Amino acid sequence: MPPTTDEALQGVRETKSAAGIGKPDYTKAVATFPASYRDPTTGKTLTGMFRSRVPRVHERDEIGLVAARLLGGVPWASVPPGTRASVQTRATLAVCLVEVPEWYKPDELYDVSILEELLQKVILHQSTFLRPGADSSGSTEPSAHRGGEAPAVVGREVPAAGPRG
Repeated sequence: MPPTTDEALQGVRETKSAAGIGKPDYTKAVATFPASYRDPTTGKTLTGMFRSRVPRVHERDEIGLVAARLLGGVPWASVPPGTRASVQTRATLAVCLVEVPEWYKPDELYDVSILEELLQKVILHQSTFLRPGADSSGSTEPSAHRGGEAPAVVGREVPAAGPRG
């Protein structure tokens, strides 16, 4: 049986710790947001605050490792697309959510909509952090160099890269 999300994350972190990779600094690049979940077993609506951080490059690798552990060795290509999305969502949230309410246990939830909602909020935070000036949708104004034009530097055009000769 594949490991739980917590077991998969712990296994990756133990491996990284043994390799000398330090604990991330959770005080930077963080966002706090509310979310709620209606528990179908009790009918109660559970609410709480979540704290997310933007992963650094090596932590993005950690997301992939957690996803691989959740699959228990099953090749990614043989996993149906819906399952891939679910595994990728759980792995991303396991790495990026640094504070969660007591009721949040992703392996015990029945409705995946809370995971999808949290993932959307995490991705929005990441996109606005990584692209300063982005609006709440995560988009930015197009820049001149995206259209194939070379960007200007101190009033001059920078030549486009060409073959090295």
